[in-house]
Amino acid sequence: MVISAQAPSRKKSGFSGFQGVKQVLYRKSGDIEGFLPQRVLIDGHTMFFFVGKKYALRLDVSRTAVTSAVCGIGEHRVYQWLWETGLEILEKNKLAPKAHLFVTSDSVREGRLIVPLARLKPPPDLT
Repeated sequence: MVISAQAPSRKKSGFSGFQGVKQVLYRKSGDIEGFLPQRVLIDGHTMFFFVGKKYALRLDVSRTAVTSAVCGIGEHRVYQWLWETGLEILEKNKLAPKAHLFVTSDSVREGRLIVPLARLKPPPDLT
C-alpha cells in the first residue's frame, strides 16, 4: 500500500512549504533528520523526517494516544517517542516516498506500535 503526503521544501535552518508551515530541526542521527512544525497541524503532534536531505516521512500521533496511559507515550516525552518511532520505522521498513503515517490510540500500547504500518493511514482531511 502506498501512503504519501505533499513534500515540503528544505531550507538550511529547517524547512517550509508543507501547507506553508515553517519547521525547526529536532534531532539528527547520521543522514536522518527530524523536524517539528512551528504551528499545530493536527489535534496531536507531528514530526517530519528527511533521509539524505530527501523528505521521507510525516509521522503524526493523535492527542488521545499521547494522553492515554495505556498507550504509554505521554506529553512529557511525545517528541522523543516520535523521534525514536520514526527512526525505527525508517530503519526497518521500505516506505513509499513522502509517506504519511497517523498513530491513534488503538495502534499503540506501552509505547510500541501494535498494528502494521499499512493501518496507520491518515484521515482523508490530512492527506
